[in-house]
Amino acid sequence: MSYSGEIEEDALAKDLRSKNATKVCTIDVKPCTPHEGRRIDGTCNNFKYPSKGSAKGPYLRLLKVDYGNDNKDIRKDQNNKDLPSARRVRTALQTDGRVEDKHSLTIAAYHYLEFIHLDVSALNGPRDYLQRRQYCCEPEGQLDPRCKPIPVPADDPYLRVTDIRCLNFSRAETFQDAGCVPEIIPPEQINFQTPLIDLSTVYGVDEKALDYVREYDHGLLRLERRGDRYVPFNISRDGNITRTVNNVTLESRDEVSMLTMAVTNITNNDICLQNERNETVCYKFGFAEVGNFDLRTTTLTIFFMREHNRIAKELRHLNPCWKDDRLFKVARQINIATAQNIFLYELLPLFLGYENMIHYNLISDRVERLSPYYEDEVPLVYSEFEIAVRRYNEKYNLIGEFSVSETLFGQGLIETARNFEEINRGTFYQRAAKSDDIIDPEISEKYYGNLQRAHDLSSIDIQRGRDLGVRGYNDYSHLCGMKPAKKFEDFSDIMDVEKILALKDLYEKIEDVDLLAGIISEHDIKGGFVGPTLFCIMAKQIQLWRFSDRFWFERGDQMHSLTLRQLHEIRRANIARLVCDNAEGIKHIQPQAFLNVGHGNSHVPCTHIPGPDLTKWKDSSCYKNRDEGRRERLKDENDPINHKETGRHDPQNMISDYTSFFNSLLSYNPTEVAKNEE
Repeated sequence: MSYSGEIEEDALAKDLRSKNATKVCTIDVKPCTPHEGRRIDGTCNNFKYPSKGSAKGPYLRLLKVDYGNDNKDIRKDQNNKDLPSARRVRTALQTDGRVEDKHSLTIAAYHYLEFIHLDVSALNGPRDYLQRRQYCCEPEGQLDPRCKPIPVPADDPYLRVTDIRCLNFSRAETFQDAGCVPEIIPPEQINFQTPLIDLSTVYGVDEKALDYVREYDHGLLRLERRGDRYVPFNISRDGNITRTVNNVTLESRDEVSMLTMAVTNITNNDICLQNERNETVCYKFGFAEVGNFDLRTTTLTIFFMREHNRIAKELRHLNPCWKDDRLFKVARQINIATAQNIFLYELLPLFLGYENMIHYNLISDRVERLSPYYEDEVPLVYSEFEIAVRRYNEKYNLIGEFSVSETLFGQGLIETARNFEEINRGTFYQRAAKSDDIIDPEISEKYYGNLQRAHDLSSIDIQRGRDLGVRGYNDYSHLCGMKPAKKFEDFSDIMDVEKILALKDLYEKIEDVDLLAGIISEHDIKGGFVGPTLFCIMAKQIQLWRFSDRFWFERGDQMHSLTLRQLHEIRRANIARLVCDNAEGIKHIQPQAFLNVGHGNSHVPCTHIPGPDLTKWKDSSCYKNRDEGRRERLKDENDPINHKETGRHDPQNMISDYTSFFNSLLSYNPTEVAKNEE
C-alpha cells in the first residue's frame, strides 16, 4: 500500500523496488481485525484507510499549499520574490532577554507540550542540516536544491559584531525526493512519527523498534540499573554512537542517502548525535532520535518507560494468570491513556483556557465516553499545527542548572553525579519564561551548541513554515472566522500597534505575512496563552485526534475500550503523580505541577498526590472463587459512575465555524482589561 493509502499495482511496486524506495513509498499493512488493540506501527486505526495513522505518512493541510517557482521552491511573496529573511522577521518581532513568569507556568508545561509535539510529528529537516548538509552556507550549498540558508542582515542587532551572515538550513524530506511521486505534484513532507498520541517515542513505530525496548517477560520494558537508578540500555556500548562536533561524522554511512538513513534510524535506532567529544550515553528508546534529542524529551521518555513497568508489575500482582503479552498490551494502553489525559485535561486548559475548551467540546467536564467516530476523518497531523505549536519552543532557557544548548544530545549528564535529581527538580520547581516577545539568547543565538556556530530556533521555525508551503497568516485568520485584512491596520483588533508597524515594515503586502509571524504578534485570548489563530489551529488538531483516533482513551464503543470505572481512574492521572512515581529527587511537589508554587498550590508530600487505582483492572477470572468474581462484575455493572454516560458530543457542536467564537474573542482587549483592573 502506498503512503497515500492507495493499493500499489504490481508494476508500480516493481518500479519502487528498483529505486530502493519501498521503505518510504509503501506501508506494509497486515490484515485488520476488529478485536485487536492499537498497533505499534499505527496501521488499521482506520479500517477505511488502514495505512493512515502509520509512520512515514504525509501531513494534512487546512489550506492549499503555497510554494514558489511552480512548486519547486519554498514559499515566496505575492510578486514571486523572496520573502524577508526569517532572521530579520524574528529580530523585528522578538528581542533577546530573560523574563521569568512569576505567576503561571513551570518549565514542565512547555517540556510536556514539546514532548507530545515530538510524539506525533518528526520531520527530518534538523537532522539533515546537522548531519548531511552543514555546508548550506558555503559555496557548495548553492548547488544543492535542498539548501535554503537564512541570510543574517549586516545590521543584525545581535550578530552584526560577528562574521556570521548566514544560518544553516535545509529542506525537510519529501515523497518527491524519495521518488514516490513525480515532481509535478506539489511537495509532501514525510512524517517519520506515527501522527497520533501513542508514546511512539517509548515504544517505537514498528515491531522491529519495539523489539529493542521490550523485555518479553512479565510485560516489561528493558531498563537496567546503572549506579543507583534504572535507565534504558545504552546504545553507545555497541560503538554505534555518531560523534559530531562542528563537522559531523556518520562513520561508514556517508554514502547513504539521508532518506535511507532516516528510515534506518526508525527501524534500527542505531544513530545518535553527540554534542560533546566525551559524550558516552545514547539511550535505547523506541524512537531513539526523538528520545535522545534533549533532556526534556529524554527525562519524560524515561518517566513513561518506568511508568509502563510500574503498571505492568501492579497488573501482574492483581492478575497472576495474565501472560506477558496481555500484561504488556494493557500496561501500554494505560500508559498511553495517561499521557493523553495529562495532555488534554491538565496541560491544554492552561494554554487554551478551560472554559474555552469546555465551550467547544474539546474536553468534557464529566467522566463520559465519546460516542462519535468519523472514519472519513483520517488520523494525521496538520502541517499548520506542526508549525504553529512551535510558538512555544522558546519559553524555557535552563533545565535545572544547565543551559539548553548543553542538554541537546547530552544524555550523559543524566548519569553524572546527582544531575538527574537536579534536572527533575528544576523542571518542576523552576518558572518558565514569560509568554511575551522576549526570547532567551540560548534559544535565539546558540540553540544547537557545538553543532552549529549560530542557530536561531525561532528563525528556523519561520523558515520551516515556508519550506512546508504553509500559506500566509491572513488566510488562516480568515479560515478561523476573522474578517480578512485588506491593509495592515486591519490587524488592530488582535495586535498591538507596534507589531502592526513591524509587520508593515517587513512585508510588502498583507498576504505575505508568515503564519508564525502573525501568531507571535497576536493578543492572547481571554483565559489562555494563545492568540485566536493558534487556538483555532490547535482546536482543529485536538478534534481530529479525539474523533478520528479509534483508540482514543475516552472512546467507549470498541472491544478494547476502557470501562467507565477504568476511564474514571485514567481521568485522575496527573503529571505530579507520574513524577512522584518515576522521578528521582522529587519527594514533595505542588499538586498542579504545571503551575508554579503559590497560594493553593503549595508543595505537599508525594503521598498526598492522588492517582489512578489500578484495582479497576482486576480480572476476576484469575481467582478460583467464581462467586467473588461474579460479585465484582455485578459491582462494576451497577456502579453509579456508569450512569454518567449520558453526555454525547453532537457533531454540530464541533468547531467548524469559528465566527461567533472569534467575534467574542475580538471584543477582548487586554489593555482595556488592565486599565479596568487598576
